[in-house]
Amino acid sequence: MKRGMGLLLGLLLVLGGGAVSWAWWGEVVHVHDGDHLVVERGGKPTNVRLYGVDAPEKGQPYWEEARHLVAYWLLHQRVEVTPVNGGTRGVYGLVRLESGKELVNKRLVRYGMAWVLGRYTTAGLVKEWKRLENLARANGVGLWADPDPMPPQEWRLRRLLKQPSVANVGSRGR
Repeated sequence: MKRGMGLLLGLLLVLGGGAVSWAWWGEVVHVHDGDHLVVERGGKPTNVRLYGVDAPEKGQPYWEEARHLVAYWLLHQRVEVTPVNGGTRGVYGLVRLESGKELVNKRLVRYGMAWVLGRYTTAGLVKEWKRLENLARANGVGLWADPDPMPPQEWRLRRLLKQPSVANVGSRGR
């Protein structure tokens, strides 16, 4: 019995990157984009970001495709959320449909609609998800049909650098 509990705890630590969290169920009530959902549980909405993946941002090529695909899969569906960690922007979690075995995070990568965030993701998941990303890339699936797709992190940084400095806003040259 002790050994079984130890193995379970060890698995949770590996999957959770050191943080043990228990899965919970809820209904997806909104899809912001390909990797950001609102899941309602017990009448309370919770922002959930798909752990380990980064889908195109609003205004970026393939943003709408990724968002619509995730909405098709998840909107108004009951899902299991396994929190990996939390932050100011919500819960980062592994999301699985009640009727499915495959993580939506992984499926998004397989369909070529997200990059794998290797340095932020536990090693066991990264290896498999990177293999799927490379397969989608090699076959020109989804955003990999673009000869040079820009990762969302780089796209956000370029947009930020084009904005005027906060210090200059409202100064009117004074």
